[in-house]
Amino acid sequence: MNSQSFRSTAAATQQAAMLCAYLRAHAKRVPEKFSVADAMAVLKELEACWSTPKDLAGALKGMLMERGVRLSHVLALEVAAQLREQSPWLRVQLNLPRPEAALEVVDKNFKSVSVDSWPIAIDHLFASCEHWLREHPNAKVLSISASSCVLGVLGLTFAAPGQGRTSGPEVDFVGHVKASEGHPNWLLSAFAPVERLRRKLEQPGLAVIDGYAILRVLSERRPRWGAELDHFATSIADSGNAELVLRREDSVSLDGFEVARGGEVACWHQFERALDDESGPGPLGAPITIDEEDGAWLCGSARFVWEVVTIRPDQPIPGIIINRLSWRHSKSLLQRYLLAQRIIASPMPAHDEARRLEMFSSPPEKCWLHARRVAERLNAVGSSWEAFCESAGLEPSPLSAPVSLGHFIVLAEYLVLDSPDLLLALPPRRELVAGSEHHLQMFMPRVDRLRYRAPPDLDADRAEQLREVMEEFQASIRLRQGFLQMEAPLPQLVYANDSADLLATIWGMGLQAHLGVIPHLMPLPQEIQDQLRQQREQLAQRAAEANEPFEVAEFHRYALGRALVIDVDWSN
Repeated sequence: MNSQSFRSTAAATQQAAMLCAYLRAHAKRVPEKFSVADAMAVLKELEACWSTPKDLAGALKGMLMERGVRLSHVLALEVAAQLREQSPWLRVQLNLPRPEAALEVVDKNFKSVSVDSWPIAIDHLFASCEHWLREHPNAKVLSISASSCVLGVLGLTFAAPGQGRTSGPEVDFVGHVKASEGHPNWLLSAFAPVERLRRKLEQPGLAVIDGYAILRVLSERRPRWGAELDHFATSIADSGNAELVLRREDSVSLDGFEVARGGEVACWHQFERALDDESGPGPLGAPITIDEEDGAWLCGSARFVWEVVTIRPDQPIPGIIINRLSWRHSKSLLQRYLLAQRIIASPMPAHDEARRLEMFSSPPEKCWLHARRVAERLNAVGSSWEAFCESAGLEPSPLSAPVSLGHFIVLAEYLVLDSPDLLLALPPRRELVAGSEHHLQMFMPRVDRLRYRAPPDLDADRAEQLREVMEEFQASIRLRQGFLQMEAPLPQLVYANDSADLLATIWGMGLQAHLGVIPHLMPLPQEIQDQLRQQREQLAQRAAEANEPFEVAEFHRYALGRALVIDVDWSN
């Protein structure tokens, strides 16, 4: 259907007034403060959600619910159909201009195409996924998340673990869909099309969509009326900083402990490993039932509950939102688990890499330098901070202020230090978050090192106790990151109580903890540095032989990671 088929007999204000009148006559509940301006805002937002009447109805219901309007699904379908001019049922004439190129789809070859509806976008995505799966017949897992780093915009991204690896940060790009400029609310109607794509991939047994459960739960936790006060509301856009968490809680009255976190496949894998450690039959022999009261999975004497944990890094103090899966969501997850056993194989393949979160996708832009140590190191090589900045071509800045990460890396390369992190000062308290077990559990699998700061007036006995518990936690981090060679990674269950034990020890000494993440530079092994140096020399020689200008980039002596900061102080 093209744009010429639409009637244009009413101005925008008249359209909004007619919609407002229709809602007041037929909707189950309409707040008195719902105005024509609110109706006009709804129509404006719907321009970014152009799709089938069914998808459009879902977006319309959600937008109206945000404003306190309760509209039945039947009436929402009628409005959506009228907006698409597919039904004469409504007695009002609503004119909504059809957006042009509202969505942009990028396939696995990074070729993009602009489309004006979700069904067409899903068809393109399915073709890209199907093509990739044909090229990798042994691959049975695709992951999906909302990402703002891919192509520099917020979009839904399909990816898969790189071939030859059971896990790892590197992925094969499969497909991506984003909104064209001027359509900020396009994700509001994304879930129904994603569900359609999931069915096309999972039901025929082509692949499992890892991360779908997170999108589903977050999409149903939309803001209520007064959204500016609803800090617990979520949307699909939050999925880039959310992960699924599996907890063992054998008693409703006890807190239990964490078994796994990540996407569905990672949690299912850890779930099976946890059951295999129990006495009695494993997951293939013991039936799994669901507690009708809270949606917990019951398997023998074990009781498992599912949560979606979301971190809000854009807040002054990053907040944690926990959504426990309802009976309906838990049942759907169990059905998909049984389906995945047939698609992938049973037991589930190892998937031990932490789920990628937007908060940790890039290093901090700024860091604090330890002014005295930097001055001493530069003085030892006959230089100063001002002279170093001038020689490196960097804009000078005071050492008392935060500097860019690039400044720090160039400084470390200039001084050729074995432990460049000694030049970093820990950030001030205002840049840290009050320590909780949820924050610590989310940070732990995504950092490479631990740094802590103790109060200067801490007595010797407590200082020694604090040092010992920090060393134990550091050893746990190194073990989890694979610094110790092992035949197979330990189950996540091994680290279940590490965060709680650390915080319990700190609190037991009358102290409190604040958490943060800073850059961590790790010197590359000498053999890798030699390889990089040889490659650089070979490139320079080839450029000289061809008599071609060629600028050879300097290699770096360090790998960039993250360090967890724990700032310990008196609780009062």
